[in-house]
Amino acid sequence: MFSRFFMGPHRRPASRPAFTGLLAATLFALFGLVSPAFGGATCTNTGATSATSWTRWECTLDVQGVNGTLSGRNPYMMKLKVTYTAAGQQTRTGYASWDGLLNAATNTHRFRLRAQFPPAASALEWKWTTTCESPSYCSADTTKTSPSLVSSGTVTVSKYSGANPLYTGGPIRILSNNFYYYPELYQGNNRFAWVGDSAWAGPMRATTTEWNDYLENRRSFTDPTKPSSANATILHIGPAPRWAGFPDPAGIRDTDDPTLIRTVDKNNNPPFDQLSGCTSSAVVPNVCSVPNMAFWRAFEEKVEKANQKGLYLFLAGVMEPYKRYPSNDEAVRFACWLVGRLSGNFVIFSPGFDSPPSGTSATSLIKAVGTAIRSTSPHHLITNHWSTSVDNVNNTYDQMASIHAEPWFSFALYQSGFLNGNEPLIAQRARELAQVVAGHANLPSYPIFSTTRKATVNGEAVYDEGGQTTGRPAFRAYRARHAGYVSWLAGSFGYTHGSGGLWDWGACGGPTPNACGYQMPAGYRTPTDAMSSSGQAFRNVKFFGEALRRSATDAINTREQTRVVNQETAEERKMVVARHRAWMMVYMPHNQRVQLEYVIAGTTGSVAMNPATAKIWNPATGSLQSDTPAYSCPAGEKYCTFTNRSFNETDPDTSDRMLVLTPGSTNTWFQTNSHNLEVFVGRFSENESQGVYGQELNEADQPVGKPFLLHRAGDQEPATPAAGRDGKGKFLVVWSADTDGDSLKEVWAKWVELGSTNRLPPAFRISPADGSEHFEPSVAVSGDGTATVAWTRAYWPIHGKEIWARSVSATTLEEPEVICQGEGKDCAASKLAASLDGRVSIAWVESEEALGQPRIQMLSFA
Repeated sequence: MFSRFFMGPHRRPASRPAFTGLLAATLFALFGLVSPAFGGATCTNTGATSATSWTRWECTLDVQGVNGTLSGRNPYMMKLKVTYTAAGQQTRTGYASWDGLLNAATNTHRFRLRAQFPPAASALEWKWTTTCESPSYCSADTTKTSPSLVSSGTVTVSKYSGANPLYTGGPIRILSNNFYYYPELYQGNNRFAWVGDSAWAGPMRATTTEWNDYLENRRSFTDPTKPSSANATILHIGPAPRWAGFPDPAGIRDTDDPTLIRTVDKNNNPPFDQLSGCTSSAVVPNVCSVPNMAFWRAFEEKVEKANQKGLYLFLAGVMEPYKRYPSNDEAVRFACWLVGRLSGNFVIFSPGFDSPPSGTSATSLIKAVGTAIRSTSPHHLITNHWSTSVDNVNNTYDQMASIHAEPWFSFALYQSGFLNGNEPLIAQRARELAQVVAGHANLPSYPIFSTTRKATVNGEAVYDEGGQTTGRPAFRAYRARHAGYVSWLAGSFGYTHGSGGLWDWGACGGPTPNACGYQMPAGYRTPTDAMSSSGQAFRNVKFFGEALRRSATDAINTREQTRVVNQETAEERKMVVARHRAWMMVYMPHNQRVQLEYVIAGTTGSVAMNPATAKIWNPATGSLQSDTPAYSCPAGEKYCTFTNRSFNETDPDTSDRMLVLTPGSTNTWFQTNSHNLEVFVGRFSENESQGVYGQELNEADQPVGKPFLLHRAGDQEPATPAAGRDGKGKFLVVWSADTDGDSLKEVWAKWVELGSTNRLPPAFRISPADGSEHFEPSVAVSGDGTATVAWTRAYWPIHGKEIWARSVSATTLEEPEVICQGEGKDCAASKLAASLDGRVSIAWVESEEALGQPRIQMLSFA
């Protein structure tokens, strides 16, 4: 969301007026002179003794006489820990949450336990036990714990047998956080396709009926072929942000800013009330804030309904539920309470909501609340929703580094943003941040950050608002779609779409001040318009999901070290290319043609791929075009040119396309042994110089042991390591480094064998000593153990880069060959793949002055 939603002139807060009515009276009774004279509580709700796996289980405890001698204390702050145990199962923990005062006369309060249980081969009994971690609330004697809140019970869990993908697969998890593989989300044994939809204001502004209609429109299962379903998998929401609500019809004002009328939900419920007799002008929630249970129960049921439709929820703003920023203590208390209430649901948590990626106070709060969320719910994924920034990518990396290695931080979510409508920057940030914030950029000033790889997703980009407002041409379906495809192919494991009229739930169509900060013109979208299956906003979500799922069905991970993602040209015309052994995809937002060089060396006009198998995917219609794209492979030449026949310079909104190629067998990724090796540059203490490290991975891509040092030599600052392997667990690791202090890098290598005690065999030089710079190495090893190393060579200050390669065996180095060179030409970013039969394919990016734009070149060696 836009940072300005939370910003305004600073005003001195006034005292909060006392909250009156039944709640005030009952809360006062809670802290009166009633003594705690009661025994252990039991579940009062029907069905608490049974559950099905991964569905939300809950138990309500109705407890009398919580310490009545603590006048003025807030009941929702009490921490009630729950421990779940079962035979043969590991212990699971969570927290119960205060659920309101039921009876003032008997001083009876309700606490709610919620949890999810994993499946077992047969019905399994779990025992739960509560422990009060806030003794001062639990007993008049603060050295003791009241037995009333030390309760226990059992629940028998049966395996879920329905069709809901959340309940069949369980919570999503990160497959691997390492360098060699592209980290992905998995649910059970299947990749989780992150197809997001922004419904930020929905929980506050939508009625129950409107919300259910929305879920049916975006649902992820039941009938995925039904045209009326967008088949999203995750919805983005906020808890109770002020900008999303309606003005309180009662005219009650915010106590921390009396110039503002507080906001309420569709049913006129505010998110917080004030504890009777307590006054605070601090940002809500504060020491006097009491959750309005009518608001939060309605909010939680919207979450539960979404889960029942197979939809995950992403909840941003746990640390700033109403306005920014509460104190650290109050934000942590609220986070523990809310996360406890949602611990039985499929929710991903974020402390911040458009939090600025800088500033010590915000960072301190993010860390405190992130830690609290993890301690309250050890099983949920946590990230942080940053605000957009016009800073360059390295500055954004710098700012986000402060929490990247936090133990609670599960994956990196970035916001490529709308950037004041700067269309080139919208595309650039969506493409570059996907890799930079993942933590593998290996910037020398952040060596520890660079060794902590995290999966990455673009959680918010430019919105599709129909291009309605004057001077905002970027806010249209094409640009929102553009950001999604370049994010995905550049390394994001998915994308979250934003539709005007839906993310704001109609707020921007009203008079200012509103959520947008400006009023949309007459006829602007309503939420119903944004859900229309005939509209492009709906179709962008649907078809992006179909493309993402289609690429996932071949069950082949994208190998990051065979990825080509770099086109140095005008930002507006950048392509994104991703490839693995099954296909190559080229997203063409503006490019009319793609020129590929892909031939068998030593032949004339013999193309190693069949261009007639190429297809064009139309992201605006969600279909592969029936006709083959126009292509030309001139006799005697070494390239084919593919042309998008639908391209229209005057109408790019409808003519962007995806070229899908299926290379021949020479492009097969060779992989027969079960273990792998990831390599990276970093250090593990401030006293070390940087080194090249290796990490062994098992067949499930999980680390085996700890990282081990492969090479370190003083202050050489090694960079861009890569590894290729044969079929028997032997690897050739390559990297670049300046070993002689002349400021020019060379390419080095060493053979590494997993399981060997000799982890530091001598390194040897790959690149020749010719007074030029050699960098960006890549490597592939064939089945016979012969390796090919390719790299970029530049002779400064003369303009021009070249691709060089040479063959390497266990005992010999063949003479290097020049693969790409020429006056006025730049060749860079080479990638390699080797096949079982000894063929090696080299791909690189080639720019030519005469060409005016880059092309992806490929060459195969027999």
